[in-house]
Amino acid sequence: MTDRVYPCPSSDHCEFEADSAAALVEHVNTEHAGEYRRDDWPDTAAGRAVRTGADKDEGNEDDESKVPE
Repeated sequence: MTDRVYPCPSSDHCEFEADSAAALVEHVNTEHAGEYRRDDWPDTAAGRAVRTGADKDEGNEDDESKVPE
């Protein structure tokens, strides 16, 4: 079994990779503090999919599947 690697979700093309979620959280909180408030955060496949889906649902205020701001 291979060890899990956690890539940095920053949209600034950060190449940091952690071997634990705790190490990733520490990196994000020290190197990218406040970035999570940006519209393009996180720059991951899941984050981009949510943003793309949110654009399609624009104007539907009753949609509970949207990510809260």
